[in-house]
Amino acid sequence: MKPHRFSVKLPCLPSDESFIVFTYLGEKSKGGKQALGKAVKKDGKAVDAIFFEDVFISKKDVNGNWLPPVGIDAINTINHDASVSVSHDGNKLFLYRNVGSGKGDIYESNRIGNTWTTPVKLRGINSTEWEGSLCLFPDEKHIVFSSERKDGLGGRDLWIAEQMPDG
Repeated sequence: MKPHRFSVKLPCLPSDESFIVFTYLGEKSKGGKQALGKAVKKDGKAVDAIFFEDVFISKKDVNGNWLPPVGIDAINTINHDASVSVSHDGNKLFLYRNVGSGKGDIYESNRIGNTWTTPVKLRGINSTEWEGSLCLFPDEKHIVFSSERKDGLGGRDLWIAEQMPDG
């Protein structure tokens, strides 16, 4: 059997460490290898196609051993889908998605039992500019996120937001 080679980024665990979600980049991604329209540099070489990212999950068995990771079908699309953060209790998963506009947004998926919901854009955070990372405070009332929005100091700035009474 040929070993499977892939890249892993942004591992996220809830506080009980019962599972780990991460961004997977490799042959098993739902979008597969896609043409970029122009060559980009990867590892010092020009490439015109790359594997698109997906979100994978691995759970622990009853003995505390990690099970083989699998893609989360409800979350992954043929575009870039990346894990960003998981809530303290493990019931909220935040994702970065680039749906082809060249700028990305933050999405949220909720865990109901062992199933993840279809991600929705996070209200009140995304702008017309790039938003790509987020950290939820344990109180779930505050977040820190990165954005290229106007009125920043330049480039990718950190912003903090407090949840409003209407959610």
